[in-house]
Amino acid sequence: MTITRIRSAAAAVACAAALAGALLAGCGSGAGTSCSLSECTITFDRGDRGEAEILGVSVELVSATDSSATVSVAGQEATVPLDGSREVSGFTVRVRSITADEVVVLVSR
Repeated sequence: MTITRIRSAAAAVACAAALAGALLAGCGSGAGTSCSLSECTITFDRGDRGEAEILGVSVELVSATDSSATVSVAGQEATVPLDGSREVSGFTVRVRSITADEVVVLVSR
């Protein structure tokens, strides 16, 4: 391989990695996200009606009590118990923790 081809290949790998990171990161308001190829952990601010765009869908925290959270996934609402899971719009939604400040939800395909 010539140096030009090596540089071109390295640039292509760097661009692909940056694009994949942008697609997996997710975004939202009142929520932080951490994603892999098939699942995302979303940390919602409990006092806000937070929303995140992950895995091609919108996930919103509608409300939360000390024992459950109501979430909307792609427009479909479901109440999920703490440490439990529900199927919503083709995704598995798990509520990992609920504190006074935040609600942590895992969404997977």
